[in-house]
Amino acid sequence: MTTHAGKDDKASSAALVRDCIALHKLDKAQTRTEPKETKDEYGEPQWVTYYKRCDWPPGRGADKTGYTELKVTARLGPGESEASDMDTADVIKSACSELEVVYSIAAQGYQEPLKPFRSNPNRVVFYTGEAWQRTPEQPLPFYYEPDELVVLRNSKVRLDSIRCVA
Repeated sequence: MTTHAGKDDKASSAALVRDCIALHKLDKAQTRTEPKETKDEYGEPQWVTYYKRCDWPPGRGADKTGYTELKVTARLGPGESEASDMDTADVIKSACSELEVVYSIAAQGYQEPLKPFRSNPNRVVFYTGEAWQRTPEQPLPFYYEPDELVVLRNSKVRLDSIRCVA
């Protein structure tokens, strides 16, 4: 009898995820928009992507339907070149107190997912989760808000997924 109830719970959860997907017009339970180029307050290029997901039961930061949407703005980082590993900065805006972030490296036909890391907002870290230390020679070229996590990377590193965990 418990097994049957478990199957009903799973079927119900799956139906609620499908409802969320339909309500928010998603193609699947986890998706992201294509980056849209805009300009920052200084006229510099930036690219905005929305990471959207439906989960049941609703996870941290989700609405009552299980829907979560996180905005990521990729902008110029403090590094001078791709070799610096920080010429791009992903600014993740979130009301979450902790995020789980997953990046991968993709270059010349090679692709490898990196180990997920967790971080609070109001920090600047590398794509590995390691804290970044500001130097006078390479200051961050923009200001960030307390509800934003800044992740430094280069163009061979891409953001695969983000989710609220607290």
